[in-house]
Amino acid sequence: MTELAHSHYLLGEIDEAIALQIEALDGYRRLDGDNAMKIMETSFDLACSYHEAAKLEDARLHYEEAISMSRSLLGDQDEKTINKLAPLMALYTEIDEYQLAKNLAYESLWFMEKIHGDDYSLTQEARRSVTIVTTSLEKWRDAEGQAKKLLASLERTHGMDHADTIDMANRLAECLKEQKKYTAAEPLYSRVLQHKRTHLAPDDDTTLEVMASLIFALRERSRFSKAATLNQELLDIHTRTLGPTHATTIATTAIKANILYAQERYPEAAALELDILTTQTAILGPSDPDTLEAKENLAHTYLKQEKYDDAAILAEDVLRVREEEGAEDMDEDMLSAIEILKDIYIAAQRWDEARKMVDRELIARQIGKEEGDAAVIAALESLKIVAKGEGDEGEVREVEEMVSSPLVMGWGLGMG
Repeated sequence: MTELAHSHYLLGEIDEAIALQIEALDGYRRLDGDNAMKIMETSFDLACSYHEAAKLEDARLHYEEAISMSRSLLGDQDEKTINKLAPLMALYTEIDEYQLAKNLAYESLWFMEKIHGDDYSLTQEARRSVTIVTTSLEKWRDAEGQAKKLLASLERTHGMDHADTIDMANRLAECLKEQKKYTAAEPLYSRVLQHKRTHLAPDDDTTLEVMASLIFALRERSRFSKAATLNQELLDIHTRTLGPTHATTIATTAIKANILYAQERYPEAAALELDILTTQTAILGPSDPDTLEAKENLAHTYLKQEKYDDAAILAEDVLRVREEEGAEDMDEDMLSAIEILKDIYIAAQRWDEARKMVDRELIARQIGKEEGDAAVIAALESLKIVAKGEGDEGEVREVEEMVSSPLVMGWGLGMG
């Protein structure tokens, strides 16, 4: 019966396989004698069928039963036990039980590495699983270490240009990027991009994703010229394939403006940002989050150009919308709106309005404390600028004392 069930499984007739496996399993449970091995193997096969049918809770139940029996009958370090871990680990990943998946992945890796060495195919597969699970758990340092080992192993067994090797190079680059190790990530992204350009179409989605990641790493390393060239290539592809008003095209245009801003090419950045704002307003409306972000970006650029009135109009509108939406001052988006408006008012020497924004920022940061002492101290420095602008030297000295105090997080707002 189990052979017939296996035939149905191979033919994709999963429901028929499940029915036969359930019948066989019930039969083995009713029989006298030692049927533990048959129960274990049939339970595992039934788990695989349930998994294929996307009946994940049933699959989990039978995987766990079969593996528990295998540990008892054969031992934790028997290869048959270890080989049963991978499907359950995959299921745990599907249902977001990443910690359970991680435990099984490390157990499998430990065994394969000990018995077969780094370059054995099943060791490589186990290390790949560990890398994927630790990435899902955002354990970037652990994922980086495993990805480095696997990349070196794949380079030895598969070669530098094999698809599996390139995939792991990309995974390693992502781990490095998440840890802000952009110097190490950049050459890996370049290597992956060169491979994809050689083997795939220029507008292949995976190629474009790697281009975007490489552009990000280049920007973070202040390699703006190279980032601008690559981003323009990406923008041309998106404009051609998606159209100029597609969200992805607009996002890529925003990156172009950001690079121009970083290069202090403010008029060019402002022109692009105004185009983006016009498009976003027409498509999404004036209060959409993407439209508000476009307004803030343009306000920042106008501030650099000393166009304070234009900058203030945009920033005030963003703040008004966020207030109408009921956002609290400690919310990240609200703090961003308050901070840019504060900077504009200070630059324009509009001290009364600047003080109101500084006070709101200080209260919000003291309540939230999400960004730590540095953010509070930066806000205090803004207060000092306002006090100096108003000619209040007493308050300037008071704020200076607060900034130098080790208890800066505990101060009160009873000044001004």
